[in-house]
Amino acid sequence: MGDISNEMRGTKNIGELKAGVEGQVTLRLNVWGNIAQQMGDKGYSDTQGMLGIKYSF
Repeated sequence: MGDISNEMRGTKNIGELKAGVEGQVTLRLNVWGNIAQQMGDKGYSDTQGMLGIKYSF
């Protein structure tokens, strides 16, 4: 590649905080969710959220 450099900014040092909740609505129905926040060097930031439903039959 000659004198061309390739790097990913902000991914060398990352910290993550994640929190979630889970609940049983009925004997067969469960719901859950969580949210996560990542922060890193040079202003790197990422936020994610997830929701789920589980039904057993």
